[in-house]
Amino acid sequence: MRMRIAWALTGIWVLAAGSYIYLALPHIEGLDAVDVSALLSGAFMPLAFLWLVVGFFQQGAELRQNTEALRQQADRLEQQVQGTKSLVLVAVRQTEATVRMVQLERQKFEEEARNRSHAAQPRFVLDEGMRHPRAGSMRLHNVGAPASNLSIDTGNPAIKASIQPATFVQSGGFVNIHFEAPDYALLQATLGYFDAQGVARRISLRWAGDEVEVGMPELDAPEMPVTAPFSHPE
Repeated sequence: MRMRIAWALTGIWVLAAGSYIYLALPHIEGLDAVDVSALLSGAFMPLAFLWLVVGFFQQGAELRQNTEALRQQADRLEQQVQGTKSLVLVAVRQTEATVRMVQLERQKFEEEARNRSHAAQPRFVLDEGMRHPRAGSMRLHNVGAPASNLSIDTGNPAIKASIQPATFVQSGGFVNIHFEAPDYALLQATLGYFDAQGVARRISLRWAGDEVEVGMPELDAPEMPVTAPFSHPE
C-alpha cells in the first residue's frame, strides 16, 4: 500500500513538474546552465526525499519481517529441542531401568554362585589334637561337602607334615595330620584341597600353645578362623 501511494505521488509530481517546465520553457531557454541545474534540482528534490522516506519505512518493514521470521524459527528450534530433550529423558530412563535390571540379575547370579561355592566346601572342625615338643597330630572332622586331593604345606623345610587320607574325604569323614617340628614353637600350615566343584581351595592351620586354629576356605573374602582348644598327652 505504501509503495502504491509513493508511485502515485511520484507520477503526479513528475507530470506537474513536466507541465511546469514545458510552460516555462521559453523563459528557461534564456537561463544559463547553473540556473537550469538549480531548477531541475529543486523540481526533483522532493521526489528524492519522498523515496528516502519510503525506503526507510520499507527497510523497517523488512527488518520486522526478518525479526518475526527469526522468532518463528527460534520457536521451532525450541520445540525441536524440547522434543529432543523428551526423547533423551525417555532413553535415559529406559537405560537406567535396563542397568538396574542387569545389576539385579548380576547380583542374583553372584548370590547363586556364592551359595553354590559355599555349599561345595568342606568344613573341617578340630576333633582332637596332641602336641609333643618335636611332634604333633590333629584329627579334623569334615562336617561339610566332600573334598579330594588333600595336601599339607608348612612352608618350612624343617617341619615335616603328612596327611591321611590324601585322596578323598567324604562328608562326615576324618582327616589325620601329623607334624614333626624341631621345637615347640608356633606352627603354621596350609591345607589344600579340591572342593565338590573341582576348584582348588585352601585353609590355614595355626598351632600356638594349647590352641589350634582351623581357618575357613578362601572364597570371596577371608573369614575369621575358628579356634578350638586341644589337650597335651599326659
